[in-house]
Amino acid sequence: MPDSIQERLAGYALALRYEELPHDVVHAAKTRIIDNLGALAGGFFGDASVIARAFAAAQPCPGGATVLGTRMRTAPELAAFVNGTTARFAELNDIYHWYASYEGHPSDTVTPVLAAAEHANASGRELVTAVVLAYEVFQRISDEFPHRDFDNTTFCGIATAVAAGKL
Repeated sequence: MPDSIQERLAGYALALRYEELPHDVVHAAKTRIIDNLGALAGGFFGDASVIARAFAAAQPCPGGATVLGTRMRTAPELAAFVNGTTARFAELNDIYHWYASYEGHPSDTVTPVLAAAEHANASGRELVTAVVLAYEVFQRISDEFPHRDFDNTTFCGIATAVAAGKL
């Protein structure tokens, strides 16, 4: 049974429309996507990335999502894992700093959103909207739950789940 927080997040996600996003927010989301792809390229040959790709190669899924930088398709959640590992490997991703917030890397949401968008055959506008949503949810959770013993990648899972439901 959903609680009030889940209902508020879902309501916010369902109400968010690309056409209502300010131009600077759309531009920022596109910049974050491109930046994340650059970080992914930087981490492509890292040991963890190579291992993750080998793991995905053993589990092909033609109707899944792409392991970026390859022609390989695997389950969307595995593609999100491999691409996220690769994008994070070189530690070139962004960080969220706000007074009294839990600092973290909201860009960790980008590769899971890409995998979900590809799997759902989402449009570019839907992708941008989902990235905006994932960042917003990540940052609000960071603002409201500044607990240092809680790993910020959990926020990414929450934010990505909300964003994937939007697609």
